[in-house]
Parts: sequence; C-alpha cells; structure tokens
Amino acid sequence: MPLSGSWFVRLCYRMLDRHFQVCDRLGLPQGLGALVAVRREAFDRVGGFDETVVAGEDSHFFRQLGRLVGGVVYRRELSIGVSARRFEMESPALFALKNILWGALRLAGLRISIVPYRWQRYP
Repeated sequence: MPLSGSWFVRLCYRMLDRHFQVCDRLGLPQGLGALVAVRREAFDRVGGFDETVVAGEDSHFFRQLGRLVGGVVYRRELSIGVSARRFEMESPALFALKNILWGALRLAGLRISIVPYRWQRYP
C-alpha cells in the first residue's frame, strides 16, 4: 500500500498488485523487495539479490527463487505501507513507464536495462 495520497501513485500500485496476482496464478514469480520473507537456505541457494542487475533486482530475485527453489507465493492479505518517494523525485508518469519496462525485462528473464537507473539519496 503506497503511503502517498496521489491518485496516480495509488493507481500504479493497484495495477502492480493485479500484475503480481496474474503472474502468481501463471507460476511466474514477481514481487517487490519492500517486504520479503524467505528461508535462509533458499536465499543462499539463489545467491541473494544480484547486484549486477541494473534495475529490478528484486523481480530478478523472485524469478530465480521460483526457478531454483519453487514455492514462491504472492500473499495479498499481508500488506505494508511503502514510501512512494521515487515517484515524487522524478516525473511520476516517467517513473511508472520505466518500471513497466524493467518489469517486462525481468519477466522475460533478461538482466539488462534499456533505460538506465540513476541511484539517488532520498530526502
């Protein structure tokens, strides 16, 4: 659940929630790194989050986890508030489009990024 009151940010998170539900039903693990519960053995087997993935390393992690370990489940009834500060630091529409692109690349199993991600310190 986004902590932002912006209708656009809430819409983006709602669409992301639906995307995760569909992927879960299709057996294509996806997710965000905001809240992850994983057994240590599974985390170690996957090798943790791959820092060579430019953007979307959390989605890549879930895909690897599903492929190597199995049993990845998107639990919708468990929710936490997450900051939408990334939306607020640049154009919300541009940030949403970049995330759609990165998500599609990770869903395809690719580790590349056509659009660079620029790390910034958050206020």
